[in-house]
Amino acid sequence: MFYLVAQKALRPGSWWREIPYLPLLLALGIGMSISNAKAVLEALFNHETAFVRTPKYGISKTKKQDWKKSSYKAMKTLTPFVELLFGFFFLFVVVEAAMGANWPSAILLLPFPIGFFYTSLSSLARMLPSGSESAVSNLNHKAP
Repeated sequence: MFYLVAQKALRPGSWWREIPYLPLLLALGIGMSISNAKAVLEALFNHETAFVRTPKYGISKTKKQDWKKSSYKAMKTLTPFVELLFGFFFLFVVVEAAMGANWPSAILLLPFPIGFFYTSLSSLARMLPSGSESAVSNLNHKAP
């Protein structure tokens, strides 16, 4: 209800168009919960870590630059692997509920694996070396 009221306040005439995105917003919030919990625990135990800014891709109106070719790479951390484990766990829970014909539970639990898989796979994709794209393009251009 909070998000619906917020959308209605922001977009009085077209707030209803945002309703299909609310389950995805919920899934994203769930997926970020591991990172948020890690940050809270680090603060509680006075564990100082470096603040990592959101990547800036250097895209300007005058210079055409593809954001996918930016030099930003995510930090190497275990958090995406923990999120991936949570994703598999909740996928098992959703499948188990669906197999038991408990459809309301399966539907209500579905944002959990979606959110955890989205955040973990996005982070893991950022950890891949940027040379992999050039290697793939080199393979595609070789003669058979």
